[in-house]
This record gives sequence, C-alpha cells and structure tokens, in this order.
Amino acid sequence: SATLICTGSRERVPNRRIPIQLTGDAEAVLVGRSERCQIRFATDNTVSSVHCKFLFASGRVVVEDCSVNGTYVGNKRIGKGNSKTLQHGDEVSLLKPAGGDERPPYAFILELSEHQPGGGGREAAAATAASKAATGSVANGGGGTSGR
Repeated sequence: SATLICTGSRERVPNRRIPIQLTGDAEAVLVGRSERCQIRFATDNTVSSVHCKFLFASGRVVVEDCSVNGTYVGNKRIGKGNSKTLQHGDEVSLLKPAGGDERPPYAFILELSEHQPGGGGREAAAATAASKAATGSVANGGGGTSGR
C-alpha cells in the first residue's frame, strides 16, 4: 500500500494524507473531475475528467497520464498515454509545476508503505522483491513506458 500526501497550493487541508490500496495489476486509483474518480477536483476545469491514474504493476506504483493538460513527475511531463514508475518521495502534479517557490495547484508526494512508520519495513520490501522475482520483472530504473 501507499499514501499520497497532498501538497498542492490549492489544497484546503495542507499535507492531507490519502491512503491508496493497490493490491492487483487490474486496479487503479483515478484522479480528476469525474464522479468515478476516487480523488476528485470537481470544480476546476483545468483538471481533466480523468487526469491521471495510479496503478500497481509488477510490485511497483505507476502513474499514467490521461490528460492533454499534463501530468508531471517532478518537473518532467509524462505525456498523455504514457506512464512512469514512481519511487518513494516522488512528486506528481496535475498541471505544469510553477517556477520558483510557488507550489503546483494539485500535487501529491508518494509515500510507500515500507517507508512509513510501522509500515512493514524489511518484510514489505522482501515481499515486493519476491513478487518481482516470481514474475520475472526487472527494475527499469524509474523509467516509464510509452504508449507511442
């Protein structure tokens, strides 16, 4: 499991924590304006109906960009239809990050369970490694997959 820490400048509750449970390859947490999104920003038209989604793939958390408006990891745009494997501490923002000290309007920092206090530590990391070994997946150094 993982937690998204909301750090955007339009966040009403600073550092709000949203636990996400991603237990299978077919599951996703949708982010956007639509009623079917688990994380909703219903009143902001700069956010797409489904702006991005968080997935669990081969033991890793992945974000997929579903918007022409842009989803960013750090300051790098993912690109609609593309995905990026996330690491603990990565920041995902829904719109172009502002320059300087200004925060993006909607942003999340990923906290993985093995890094949370009492969150599983070595046991969770070992289970993830065993899962990757069983599926034959290879770490891709944080790179994404492309829909091109």
